[in-house]
Amino acid sequence: MDAVLGGTQRDPIRILAVLLGFCGVVAILRPNIGDDEWLAAMVGLCAGAFSAVAMMQVRELGRLGEPEWRTVFLFSCFVCLTSFVGLALLGWQAVGWQGSLSLFGVGASGFVGQLAMTRAFGLGSALLTAALQYTTIIFAALLGITFWGDVPDPIAWAGMALIIASGMISLWRTYSEDKLMRRKATTE
Repeated sequence: MDAVLGGTQRDPIRILAVLLGFCGVVAILRPNIGDDEWLAAMVGLCAGAFSAVAMMQVRELGRLGEPEWRTVFLFSCFVCLTSFVGLALLGWQAVGWQGSLSLFGVGASGFVGQLAMTRAFGLGSALLTAALQYTTIIFAALLGITFWGDVPDPIAWAGMALIIASGMISLWRTYSEDKLMRRKATTE
């Protein structure tokens, strides 16, 4: 149960910041589910829940001193093995050199991102990392504006403001808590 509630990090301010950021994500994406999409929605929701549990496990591995590269290597091996199921069911599709280059770029970026995320969850504040992780939606929106001219509506802009506010609240809380802990350690 500790992993679900954030382990030792039961700070209500940071939990509120994560929930505020989630509301911002909902405001940006505004998901709607059709009658024939409930199974896919539930699978996605379960995947998100399992991802949260996995990140708490990554946090525990980091606290135990497990190197980030080993965690990411094992994760990558598991992903590759499970991908063979999809290949077996759907078959291999040939891609040209441009597709291969794109896949390599996505894979290399994902590898670096996974290393950074594993380090952040392993050594840092899980709630701070979770709140800052919502900024990926903002970056995706900015890419949409830049490359496709997809300008968000006012509700989406308000969602982005909520995400930024949640990150700032979580940063402030983590910083002030760390400052207090350092001051306490020097007086003892």
